[in-house]
Amino acid sequence: MGQSGWRDRLGLFFLVSLFNLFTGLESTQANFLAELAVYRRETHERLYGPIVYLVSKVAADLPIQLVAALVFATPLFFMAGLVVSTRNFVLFAFVNFICAFIGSTIGLGLAAATRDAETSNVLSPAILIPSALFSGYLLRI
Repeated sequence: MGQSGWRDRLGLFFLVSLFNLFTGLESTQANFLAELAVYRRETHERLYGPIVYLVSKVAADLPIQLVAALVFATPLFFMAGLVVSTRNFVLFAFVNFICAFIGSTIGLGLAAATRDAETSNVLSPAILIPSALFSGYLLRI
C-alpha cells in the first residue's frame, strides 16, 4: 500500500463515522419529537419516570442500530478493499454501531433540551461539525 492508500482509508473511516453520527442523530430526533406528547401525558399520569423511559428507549433502539450498522458495514467493508479478516470486520462493524449509538444519544439529548424540531435540527450540525473539523482529518493540528 502506497502513501495515498492509507489516506484514502482514513478518509473512508472519517466519512463513515460522520455518516453514522448524523444518521443516528436525525432518526432519534425525529422519533423522540413524535413521541413527546405521549411521553408528557404518561409521565403526568405517573405511569413511569424519565429514567425508565430512557432505559427502555435505549434498549429498544440498540438492536435496530446493530442491524443497521451490520447492513451498512457489510457491503462497504468488502467494496472498500479493506483487509479481509473476521477481526477487522467485527471491529469495523462495531465502530459503525458505536458511532450511530453516540449520534442517537446526542440526538436524544438535543431533542429533549429543545423540544422543537427546527431548533434541534439547527443545533445538531452546530455540535457535530466543529467536532469533525477538529478531529484531525480536515484540519492538521
